[in-house]
Amino acid sequence: MDAIGHYVSRFNELQTSGAAADFLADARRKAIERFAQLGFPGPKDEEWRATSVAPIASVPFEPATRAALSQPDFERLVPRALREMAGPQLVFVNGLFDEKLSTRALLQGVEVTNLAQLLAKEPARLQPYLAMAGQGEQAFGSLNAAFFRDGAFVLVRDQTSFEQPIQLISIAVPGEKPVAAMPRSVVLVGAGAKATLVETFVSQEGASFTDALTQIRLGDGASLEHYRLEREGRQAFHAGRTEVEQGRDSRYRSFSIADGGALARHDLDVKLAGEGASCALDGLSLASGKQLIDHHTFVDHAFPHCSSEELYKGILDGQARAVFQGRVLVRPGAQKTDAKQSNRNLLLSPTAQANSKPQLEIHADDVKCTHGAAVGQLDREALFYLRSRGIGEGEARSLLTEAFAGEVLARMSLAPVKELLQTAVRERTLRACEEVA
Repeated sequence: MDAIGHYVSRFNELQTSGAAADFLADARRKAIERFAQLGFPGPKDEEWRATSVAPIASVPFEPATRAALSQPDFERLVPRALREMAGPQLVFVNGLFDEKLSTRALLQGVEVTNLAQLLAKEPARLQPYLAMAGQGEQAFGSLNAAFFRDGAFVLVRDQTSFEQPIQLISIAVPGEKPVAAMPRSVVLVGAGAKATLVETFVSQEGASFTDALTQIRLGDGASLEHYRLEREGRQAFHAGRTEVEQGRDSRYRSFSIADGGALARHDLDVKLAGEGASCALDGLSLASGKQLIDHHTFVDHAFPHCSSEELYKGILDGQARAVFQGRVLVRPGAQKTDAKQSNRNLLLSPTAQANSKPQLEIHADDVKCTHGAAVGQLDREALFYLRSRGIGEGEARSLLTEAFAGEVLARMSLAPVKELLQTAVRERTLRACEEVA
């Protein structure tokens, strides 16, 4: 049985058990039909030309079932800086909510729960977000829409300013067979509301595949700072997608950090669907060995007087590869658009590779749009300067590499996450630079 047939067969088996709202059953059926029609993306697919998904398609991953995760294992996989942050924390093991590992409380103006519970009690509230998903041109989005069983629901009500970060932690736990975890999240930030969201993806050792989909809606004047940390094991595969729709004068701030997985991809689509909306998208890829990390962004300027800024960086050593493809669309009538896009990559070894493809598609005449890409190695003059001050070559290389990553990390306002990533960059780059030296 081929890979597509495997998932269609498993879908048909699973659909015979369990109840679901009529709209959801119909949406799942349409999603699996769409996946069967699209198939896994291949080299002829422009969006995937630089990233082969053959390693994912070649393994018959099983839709994950509930797995037990002990408290010691949870503490080993999830950094202390994240575990001890104040605020609600929802934990999903193989895409299913784990009550014992989670922390949630009654919060004024904020609702944080899991999708399965809300679907059982009030399915109509989720229909606008779940009914139409999986019908586009995204194979992995369709696969998630067909198979997801649980995930997070976050609602920050109008005019609520919630200072504590809301954490969603996804943990893949392989079993006897390779497992596919498919968490789904819906995040709604009401008009004039403000919140911080932290999504973290980790995994135990073993073959696993995480296909994650997060839908975010920002009301007029809303503000969201969103951290996405992909830190899975070296035998893990990851295909994540985030869909953001912004209302008038809303603000979206994104940090997408990836340093795990054999193959990790994140698609971030942002629609500026109201006049005066703005987004700032930052990303950092830390790859070594034979890792492949892929960031794709699409910013849709659908209204006038909107702005977007993107800064994605990659630090690569060994035979690692990084891919960045960013598309900015300025629609007719979206005058006074201000869009900036930059991708820079630092190669620490002669065998590392970076593929960069920034794109601008402009259909308005009164706009200010720029893009750029750069790939290079450490500055020899800067390295010589540090060496002349008595600093060893390994440490000098590490300092320059940390400074390269620091431009992204310095923009973060959530101190625990910022410090965690600074430490991760320091340890990883020092090890890599010492090997080169």
